[in-house]
Amino acid sequence: MPSVHDLLLYLPAVIALNLTPGNDMLFVLSSGLNYGRSAGVVASLGIAVGSMLQVILAAAGLAPLIATNPLLFNVIRWVGVLYLLWLSFSVFRESSVSCKPASDTASGSTDALPPPPGRSVFYRAVLVNFLNPKVILFVLAFIPQFVDPDRGSTFVQFLILGGILNLSGTLINGAVGFFAGEFHRRVESERWLANLRYVSAILFVIIAARLAI
Repeated sequence: MPSVHDLLLYLPAVIALNLTPGNDMLFVLSSGLNYGRSAGVVASLGIAVGSMLQVILAAAGLAPLIATNPLLFNVIRWVGVLYLLWLSFSVFRESSVSCKPASDTASGSTDALPPPPGRSVFYRAVLVNFLNPKVILFVLAFIPQFVDPDRGSTFVQFLILGGILNLSGTLINGAVGFFAGEFHRRVESERWLANLRYVSAILFVIIAARLAI
């Protein structure tokens, strides 16, 4: 177990890090704006699962394999970029459908597409996090500073510290997703909802650009 002294140093650092806007928070924000409160909260849970998987890989000693293999690192990174661009295209297409004039809806089209099921949002969030190799490099650089080999299994300490990191992130991102979804709920105009989807599509492109750099 990490010492109380280490935890007192670790917790403020973790909270400060999770309050800093990053790709995960942008994805949760986009999900909430696009599909509502439930989607925003579910997205934060998916991000947490993806991040915890990366913590487990780092604790198991696989992170250095990715860090020292530029080809593997870049393959994961560019798969993530392409996936985010695909998400952006999908949301943009939904926005275009939502903006169709009433004459189109009379012929059988609908004004708005239903939001994807929570399971779909969850899986998207897991992939968005897991396909970002920069996360595992951060985990590898940050968490070991608070691991003490003299206090028991380093693997267990790694998991505990990673769990705290993810719990803090889930609470903060979940709040972001909830309030973004509340904004979505209060917007009654279908055209404004379509505009929110355009914003979401742009956010996905921004996340992809941040990952590509």
